[in-house]
Amino acid sequence: MSAELGKVLREERRYLTALAASIAVGLALRIWLAFAADGKSWSDSATIALMAMHAMRGKFYAFYWGQTYMGSLEPLVVAPFFALLGVSDVTLSVGLLPWYVLFAVALYLVVRRCGGPLAAAISGWLLALAPPYVQYQQIIARGGYTETLAFGTTLLWLTLRVTHGGLEARVERRHLLAIGFVAGLAFWTNWLVFPYFAVVGVYLLLHDWRLPLRPRALGALLCFLLGSLPFWVYNLRHGFPTFSFVEGFQGTEGRHQAFEYAVQRAIPLLFGFRDLEEKFAWGWPGRALTNLLALGLCVLLLGLWRSWLALLRGRLRATHPVIALLLLMLATVGIYAFGLPGRYHVARYLLPVATAAASLLALAGAWLTARSRALGAAALLGLLALYGLQIAEFRRNLASSARPGTEGLVDQLAEHLLRSGIRYGYADYGDSTITTYLTRERVVLADYTGGRYPVDEVDFHDPALILRESNASADDTLDALGASFAVSRIPGFRIYWPIRYDGVARAPLPTRGWTVAVSENGADAGLMLDGDRWTYWSVPKASVAPAVTLDLGAEQSVTGVYFDLGERGHDGFAKLRIEASRDGESWSAVKEAGWGFAAQLDPNGQVTCEQSGGQYVLFPPRPARRLRFTRLAGNGKYDWSVGELRVLGPG
Repeated sequence: MSAELGKVLREERRYLTALAASIAVGLALRIWLAFAADGKSWSDSATIALMAMHAMRGKFYAFYWGQTYMGSLEPLVVAPFFALLGVSDVTLSVGLLPWYVLFAVALYLVVRRCGGPLAAAISGWLLALAPPYVQYQQIIARGGYTETLAFGTTLLWLTLRVTHGGLEARVERRHLLAIGFVAGLAFWTNWLVFPYFAVVGVYLLLHDWRLPLRPRALGALLCFLLGSLPFWVYNLRHGFPTFSFVEGFQGTEGRHQAFEYAVQRAIPLLFGFRDLEEKFAWGWPGRALTNLLALGLCVLLLGLWRSWLALLRGRLRATHPVIALLLLMLATVGIYAFGLPGRYHVARYLLPVATAAASLLALAGAWLTARSRALGAAALLGLLALYGLQIAEFRRNLASSARPGTEGLVDQLAEHLLRSGIRYGYADYGDSTITTYLTRERVVLADYTGGRYPVDEVDFHDPALILRESNASADDTLDALGASFAVSRIPGFRIYWPIRYDGVARAPLPTRGWTVAVSENGADAGLMLDGDRWTYWSVPKASVAPAVTLDLGAEQSVTGVYFDLGERGHDGFAKLRIEASRDGESWSAVKEAGWGFAAQLDPNGQVTCEQSGGQYVLFPPRPARRLRFTRLAGNGKYDWSVGELRVLGPG
C-alpha cells in the first residue's frame, strides 16, 4: 500500500492537488449548508446529539437509543467536536465531515483503479458538488448513513487492490486484515453496508475460492470481530435481540413495487437527476438525463460482455474493475427489493448506489475528455452546474423550512417547560428528543414507551405528560386513575402537570371464591378469572351496554378495578360505568370512567406511559360484595375484551 501511495504522490501530483481542492470546496459547501440547517434538528439528529453529549461524560452505548441495531460510532465521532466547538446543530453537522473526507479519498482510489487519475480527480469534484440527497445524508446526523458510504467505498478499494493489484502475499494478508476490521466497524454501524459486503465476498471468493480455509481468513475474521465487538458483546449479554428484530423485519410484500421504486426513482435521485421531491430535476433536463443514464448503463453492460463472461468463468483478473461498480448497483437494488420489502420506500436504503453513481459519472467524463476535451469539459461543467443549482435551491429550502417531524413549536415547548420548573416528562418521540436536546438536558423528556432516553441514568420523578393537540385527551384517563392534575396549553401542546396520586394504598384482592356473570357470551365468562391473561372474554364492538357482574363471595373493601387486556391492547373501553352492591339487589353508582390517552400510575404514584397492557379505574375505598361493570362506549373500531379481571383493595 505504501509503495502505491508513494507512486501516486510522485506521478499524480496535479490530480492529488485537484482532489485536495475538491475536498476543500466540498467541506466549505457542507458547512454552508449546515448553517442553513441550524435550528432544524429533528428527532434522529437530536438523539445523536444527546448520545454525543453522554459520550463526553464517559457514557457508551452499543446501539442507537431504543434500538438493537445501528451502532453508536456516529455520536462517538461527534463528541470531540462538541467538546472543542460546543454543542450546536452546526457542530453536529461538522462532526460528520470526517466521513465525507474518507469517502472522497476512498472514491478517488476506487475510480483511479477503474479508470485512471483523471477520472479519479473528476470524481472528487462530482462528490464535492454531490446531488442534494447525498449532501443531506452527509450533513444531517441520522445514524450511520454517511459512514456507510465511507466504509463501503473503502472496502471496495481494498478488495480491488487484492483482486486486481497483483499484491505480494505479505501485503495481501495486511489488506485482508484491513478488510476484516473495516467490515466489522461497518457491520456494527449500519447494515446498509450489505451490498458492499456482497461484492467484496464474491470478489474475494473468485480471487481465491479456498480463502475461507486458509489461515489468513482467520486473521480477517478476528479483525472483523474486533471491529464489531460492541455488537457481539451487547447481543451475548441480552440474548441476541438484534436477530429477533431481523426476523420481524423480513417479509414478502411489495417486492415488485420496491424494485420499481429503486429503478425508476431512487437511482435517478442518487445520480442527481431527480430532486428531493423525487420529481425530475428542472423538468425535461432531469428526464432527458435519466433516459441517457438508462441508455448508458445498457451500453456499458453490453460493452463489458467479455468481463461478464470472464466473471461467470471465475477468471476475475480478466474482468474490468468497473464490473464491481455495476455489481454494487445490482446488489443494492436486489437487497432493497427482495431483502427489505416494506409498505413505504425511502431512497436512503439504496445509498450505496451513490458510490457507483459518482464513479460511473467520473469514468464517463474521463472517457468523453479523452475523445474531445471540449465535449468532456462541457458535459462535466453542465452536470456540475445542474448539481450547483439544485444545491442552491436545497439551501434556500433548508433556511426557510420549519423543523421537521414536529406538530407544535418545540422551541416554545422547551422554553415553557424551563419557565414552569418541569424537570421530567413524557412526550411524543420527536418532541421528547428535540426538547431534551434544546434544553441541554435541563429538561429530560422520555418518549411514551420510555425506550429512547436512558431514564435510569437520571432521577426521573414527578413527570409531566405532554400531548400534541392531535392526540386524544388524557383528562378522562387521569380521572379514571383518581389523580388530581392541572392542564396548561401552548400552541400545539397540552401539558399535564402536576399530576398527583390520591394517596390510597392499594393491592389486588385474592380471587378465591369469585364468580362472574355476563350479559352475553357467557361460555367464556370464566376466562376472566382463570389466571391466564392470554384467554379472553369478548363481546363485539356493536354490542349495546354489555355488562359484567362480579361476585366477590363476601363483602370486602374495594378501591379499584383492573382490566388486563393481554395482547389485545386496543380492546378496551372508552367509557365505563361501575356500580357496587352489598346485597345483590340494591346498586349504587361508584364511578363513570372514561379512557382517552393511555397512561398509568406506577407503584410510586407517578404517571407513566409505559403500558401494562390494561386499564385501571381507581376510586376511594368502599364496601361491596358485588361489582357491575357496564361498557357505555367503545373506541368504535375494536371489540371489548378482558383477559383477566382484578379488583383492588386496601394496600
